[in-house]
Amino acid sequence: MRFPLPPSSLLIVSLFLSIFFFFCSYPTSAQCLDDQKSSLLTLFGTAHPPPSWTPNTDCCIHWEGITCNDSTGHVTGLGLPNRSINASINFTSLISLSSLRNLDLSNNSFFNSSIPTSIGALSNLTHLNLSNSGFTGYVPVEISRIKSLESLDLSSTFLRSLSSLRFSSHDFEFVVGNLSGLRELYLDGVNISSPAPKSLAGLANLRSLHLNSCNLTGDFPVLMFRLRNLETLDLSNNLHLKGSLPEFPQESRLQILSLSGTNFSGRLPSSFGNLRHLQRLELKGCKFSEGIPSSLGSISQLVHLDISHNSFSGLGWGFGMGIGMVFGPLVFWRNGRRWYNKHVDRMLFMVMPTRAWFFTDSLLEMIGEEETLEQELMEFTSDDVEEEEERELLRRHFCVFCTKIDMGWKWAIHRECSCPDASPLFSSQGSQNAEETVR
Repeated sequence: MRFPLPPSSLLIVSLFLSIFFFFCSYPTSAQCLDDQKSSLLTLFGTAHPPPSWTPNTDCCIHWEGITCNDSTGHVTGLGLPNRSINASINFTSLISLSSLRNLDLSNNSFFNSSIPTSIGALSNLTHLNLSNSGFTGYVPVEISRIKSLESLDLSSTFLRSLSSLRFSSHDFEFVVGNLSGLRELYLDGVNISSPAPKSLAGLANLRSLHLNSCNLTGDFPVLMFRLRNLETLDLSNNLHLKGSLPEFPQESRLQILSLSGTNFSGRLPSSFGNLRHLQRLELKGCKFSEGIPSSLGSISQLVHLDISHNSFSGLGWGFGMGIGMVFGPLVFWRNGRRWYNKHVDRMLFMVMPTRAWFFTDSLLEMIGEEETLEQELMEFTSDDVEEEEERELLRRHFCVFCTKIDMGWKWAIHRECSCPDASPLFSSQGSQNAEETVR
């Protein structure tokens, strides 16, 4: 004879079974493997590892900068940037971490260390960052074996005299030609000393290319400017690098273009208006000539533009109109001040870049190197404005304009600006404060 279980008992049994099956099916992370832990502990030789790297703890859970595969326990990520590590790397230990996908040892002190050829054994790497860490010698061509690489950073943006990474002849071309999946390539300060290879234009997925101060020579491949995914191109400070700018495609995603300090020449293309995403354009110290295309003034996202020290024959009508709108009130001050402040100024804040606009040699001559805008303003307003309070407001007003047209030569046009609310260059918060002041 069967007796039915009371409802309360059924509830307890059901709850117990639910908890049991939950814990049985819940995925648990694998623990750090002993050989992986041993390799990490010997990675920096006799130097002390990070404090959290203790032998009696799980490296996948408790160790700083370590990530692991949840299923296998293999180390997949090693990130210790800016840790002031002063040691030599035991690359034998590093290579044994064969599952590594992300390796970041940037901004440390591995001086007198070279990158070994065995780095090519880390075939699963997608991100490799050894920048600003004092490595010397030749970049091993074996790095081209890491076919999975998407981001490579060997740059040296400071202490360049102490870091002398270089490519041997033709190795740069070979490496670039074999790493077709690259999305980011940072080699600032690495001595390449060869022409920029045409294989660069074959990196269809490339978003950022930084080759500042690499001693590049020859003609830069013009097809690079037509890569659809390219967002940043920095070739600055390569004095022997030649080239010209082509017509830009409408689908361009270029945001930063820096060619300052190169031997680029020719005319600026009329298709600059196609660069709808362009935020920063630096062409200082090149050999561009002829006129400045008016389409350059239609790029609404542009916040920094430096075209000084070229051989332009004159300003386009768009630039000329901008000059007149900014400096017109200084010439026709008595009659135009109220109308200008009410209408034109608001339009300038809407359509002009908020941090910096343009600067040319001819503009510097027009302003005069020996006088500041503040001094000129006081001369124009000394007889017209009687109230000290109103004069102070006007002075603040034109200090804002100094930051809007500055091109890195603030000393030349506004050396002694003492405006308390003037927006500092390249500071979005300062620009907002300055705009509020004018309004």
